[in-house]
Amino acid sequence: MFIENKYKTWHDNIIAKGKNRVLDCYKEKHHILPRCLGGKDNKENIVELTAKEHFMVHMLLCKFTVSLAKRSMLYAFKAMSYYKKDGRDYKIHSRVASKLRSELKFSKEHIENLRKSHLGKKFSNETKRKMALIHKGNKYNLGRKHTDEYKRKISKIVTKIWQDRRLEQCQ
Repeated sequence: MFIENKYKTWHDNIIAKGKNRVLDCYKEKHHILPRCLGGKDNKENIVELTAKEHFMVHMLLCKFTVSLAKRSMLYAFKAMSYYKKDGRDYKIHSRVASKLRSELKFSKEHIENLRKSHLGKKFSNETKRKMALIHKGNKYNLGRKHTDEYKRKISKIVTKIWQDRRLEQCQ
C-alpha cells in the first residue's frame, strides 16, 4: 500500500512534528492512517495540523501510495483542493493539480454506480438552502455560455434519466 520514498519521509516528519506540539491557531484534524485505508477515529490516529500542513500531507499521500490506496488518496486530495470552507483557502500550483487530477480516472462502472446512487434522491429544504449558499457567488459559472453541442449532450443525458425513471415507476 505504501512505497518507502522521500515523500513518505516528508509525510512522516510533518506528522511527527504535529504530534509534538499544541497549536493555538487555526488547525485541522488529520487521520494519520486515513479512514478509507482502515484508520480509526481514535486519539492515536488523529493529529492536529495547520491548514497548509494538512494540504501538503494529503498531496504527499498521493505520492507514496499504490493501487486502490493511491486512487483513494487522489480522490481525497481532489476533493480537498476543490472546496473553500471552514477557513481553508487553498491555491495549488496548476502543474501539481493537473498531474494529480489526471491520475484520477473513474471506470464506467464507478460512474454508473454514482449515477444510480443519486437517482430519485430527495433533499430537505434545509439541505437545498445550504447547497444554494455554497454555490452563491460562484464566479466560475457566472455569465457562462454553453455551446449548442454541450446543450444537446446535456439534453440527451437528462432525457435518458427521465426515461429510466419512468420505466422504474412502471415496473
